[in-house]
Amino acid sequence: MNIWVTLYGGASVALEARPDQKLHDIKGRAAKALEQNILELINENGDLLNLNASLAQNNVHDKDVLAAELAEENRIFTNHGAFALLMPGGCVLTWGQQECGGNDHAVYGQLNSDVQTIFSSKYAFAAVKHDGSVVTWGKANSGGDSSAVQSQLFDVYTIASSHDAFAAIRDDGSVVTWGKKECGGDSSAVADQLQDVMEIFSTATAFAALKRNGSIVTWGDKDAGGDSSDLDLSRDVIQVFSTDSAFAVVKKSGDVLAWGNSAAGGDNAAVQALFRKRTARLSGPPPICASSAAFACVLNGHNAVVSWGDKKCGGHTGEVAPLLASEVYLISSTKKAFTALKNNGVLVCWGDKASGGESFGEPDRHDIESVISSDHAFAALKRSGVVVAWGSDAHGGDFSAVRHLLVDVIRLYATGSAFAALKRNGSVVTWGNKNGGGDSAKFAGQLNEDVQEIFSTSTAFAAVKTSRGIITWGSA
Repeated sequence: MNIWVTLYGGASVALEARPDQKLHDIKGRAAKALEQNILELINENGDLLNLNASLAQNNVHDKDVLAAELAEENRIFTNHGAFALLMPGGCVLTWGQQECGGNDHAVYGQLNSDVQTIFSSKYAFAAVKHDGSVVTWGKANSGGDSSAVQSQLFDVYTIASSHDAFAAIRDDGSVVTWGKKECGGDSSAVADQLQDVMEIFSTATAFAALKRNGSIVTWGDKDAGGDSSDLDLSRDVIQVFSTDSAFAVVKKSGDVLAWGNSAAGGDNAAVQALFRKRTARLSGPPPICASSAAFACVLNGHNAVVSWGDKKCGGHTGEVAPLLASEVYLISSTKKAFTALKNNGVLVCWGDKASGGESFGEPDRHDIESVISSDHAFAALKRSGVVVAWGSDAHGGDFSAVRHLLVDVIRLYATGSAFAALKRNGSVVTWGNKNGGGDSAKFAGQLNEDVQEIFSTSTAFAAVKTSRGIITWGSA
């Protein structure tokens, strides 16, 4: 199929695409062709499209025209310990932990203009410029040093990352990798197969590339999903998901296949019979969610949940299974637990109790609109604007000190161990680990109004104000 992406000023580009291709990829290709920072895509009815869903899921058809909304505001990107601010002119400013890329002095001259977007591994950044070239900085063996492949980094439109490696897709569908070899930074063993690639996914130490013909190519740590040779992944794959060390894919038939660390979700043989009876959901929110070592899948029909992997991380639904037999809309996870949001706004939790998997039943967990998680706690926003939290006290599960302030909230954010709530009046409320951003008292006077958006690393928050000022707190 062919679609058009057009700017309000008149410039446009025609792109060839597949119905199952993610809109995020279309946005990246259009941004490169038009040499603009595209923020959103809008259909002919004026509806904002979901960039994380496919063209088919967004009801985009052959010869449709999509309008591009340009990013005129500052955008912030993060990794484990640093921030990178991309300004409208394509200039980048960084701060935070130097070893994570918080200091870009070595490449600053390459980041003062024309940067289109930024990607990150755990300890490094990679910036794609309008001409398709790539600039990297941060920890060298985490992908911060791309000198060995710099001559190959042209015509790049998107980049994927594991903990310590990057994989770039070029316009022609070829792939360039760099970073720690053990984490997928060396794809030479499968280089001849990495053609016509549409999207790349990762575990902590391996990659899986989805090709336009629906096949999968894997490389990296064999014990973490880098070896899929035991499965038939030669066609019909439409979605890919991962835990820290295993992959799971959904095929057109609705079948789900898994590989990698068997104890972390890489073996779903015990639940295959359920997939034969009911296929994985192929529309709406993503059907599979992952904790660090388990998967949970929403099945078609009654929207029931099936899980597999490490029982301690939510791989078995246990006593709440009857509550997950129907009407599940969306699943969220911490590192060791899951929570399912049902159509009626009720939450059902399972997995490690200390990580938010305590049994369902509290009246506070009704009328829920959305859920967010730190590493070991959940926070839920109710339709009334009230917030509730549970899980590890050290990771934001205890919100008693600020509960009276958590009203009229419009959005929630999280680091690895703390939460931040943005209220309708532009003020911010934080709780959780003080070293993880849970204590913003020092900046209370600056966070009491006019905050527009919040970004986070694993240990710090950054609030963007309507004046375009930025306030940072936590361990950066």
